[in-house]
Amino acid sequence: MKITKGQLRKLIREASGQKTVDLMDENVSDQAIRDAWPHSVELDGVNIFNAVYENDSVMSQVYATLEADGYEDSNEVYLGYDFDSTDLIMGFDAFPSYHDEYGNRDMGGSEMEGVFVNIRTMGGMRAGRVVLSSPGGVYARGGVNMELEREYPGILHIRLD
Repeated sequence: MKITKGQLRKLIREASGQKTVDLMDENVSDQAIRDAWPHSVELDGVNIFNAVYENDSVMSQVYATLEADGYEDSNEVYLGYDFDSTDLIMGFDAFPSYHDEYGNRDMGGSEMEGVFVNIRTMGGMRAGRVVLSSPGGVYARGGVNMELEREYPGILHIRLD
C-alpha cells in the first residue's frame, strides 16, 4: 500500500494529538476550526495555511489585487470560506490611496476601509478580485463586517483577528 506525503503528515498530526479539521466536513464547528487554526485546517485535504499564507505567489496576487483597486497600507485580519462560490474570502483593513495633482501620495482625510478579496480554490489557489469594501474596517462595529455577512450569508469564519 502506498501513502502520500499529505496522508503521512495527517497521520503524524493525529498521532501527536493535533486534530485536523476539513471545511468540507458538514459537522465541523466554529470552535473546532479556531482550535485547529492555523496548521490543522484543511479544505478538501489541502492545508489552507500552507496553500495561502505560505504561498508567496498567492499572497503577491492578493496584494497586487488590492493595489490595482486603489488600496495601500493594508493589514490582513480575516479569512472565511464561502460554500456557494467555493472561494476563500480574505479581509483587510486598508486605506484608499489618494494622490494630489502632482502625483504625490496624500493620506489626509482618508478613512480605513474593510476590503475583501476572493481567492479561487478550484484548480489551485489564486487571487480573484476585490469583492466588497466598506468604511470603518473589517471589524468596524465590534463584529465581522455586516456587509460581508449580507453578501455571503453562509460564510464560515476561519480566521478572526
